[in-house]
Amino acid sequence: MLDSQMMGHDAFAMAGFNPAWFAAIGVGVLLVVADFLIPETVKRRAGWILLLVGLLCLLIGVVGLGCDYLKNKGAAAIQQPPSQKPEPQPPSQSPPKKSSKGQSQTTSGNKNGQKRREQNDFGAPNTKQQSSGNNSPNISQSGPCSVAQIGGTGNSAEPNCTIAPTTYYDIGGVRHTERPGETSVDDQHVEGYRKMTEAANKQDWSTLRDLSETETTSAPEWPTPYYYAGKAYTNLCDKERGEKYLTEFLEKAKDRDDYSNTAKNAKDLLLRLTSGDTPPQCTSKP
Repeated sequence: MLDSQMMGHDAFAMAGFNPAWFAAIGVGVLLVVADFLIPETVKRRAGWILLLVGLLCLLIGVVGLGCDYLKNKGAAAIQQPPSQKPEPQPPSQSPPKKSSKGQSQTTSGNKNGQKRREQNDFGAPNTKQQSSGNNSPNISQSGPCSVAQIGGTGNSAEPNCTIAPTTYYDIGGVRHTERPGETSVDDQHVEGYRKMTEAANKQDWSTLRDLSETETTSAPEWPTPYYYAGKAYTNLCDKERGEKYLTEFLEKAKDRDDYSNTAKNAKDLLLRLTSGDTPPQCTSKP
């Protein structure tokens, strides 16, 4: 019997509950039952004491078990081993691939130890290296970053890197020039845009033709004058030149969101010309 009691005690301990709480609950139950079983004469003197002590024991036991339960739950969460993440695999050794910008690299050699490397990318050098002897390297570079280094050993030279700026015109004639860390604007063609717009609104096609021709010569990368030239020639009944300038405008303005509305108008006008539709003033009278 002693062994069975010890086994029960061990079972409670392994479950994480203090056996004292179960004892308190058992004592409380006995006291409450005894309160109902004792005679009325005795109950008057000790009945309420037994009932209160029994209820108190029940309360202590229940609260103790609840605390043990919460403590065991928290300990189980802490002891739970973290999930095993797969170890990162080392990057595979693969040969360099040709990039989308057209970067290429070739290497060739012969018995004289000649080595040639060519690389072409935005802002990157083109390098050619030849060596015909142990102490006579001949190195030359061409491209945005250039170095000239001929003969001797241990020579060094600082590359001269110049990255070509990016230049574009907005629809109103402002020229934007972008370099690394710098942006500049030039508004010398804004007045020309104002005059072309004014002539187009007045339907002064001869003036619009002359103005737009001047602007296409002075700013050939600016798309707007080509549109106005195409519109002017179309209304001056020169279908061939009208189609030519409208086509050039659409080519220069493609992939430009700021020209989307003007490009739509140019496409509609070009479609009318190619389908044989002409302005009213160009229709021959009977």
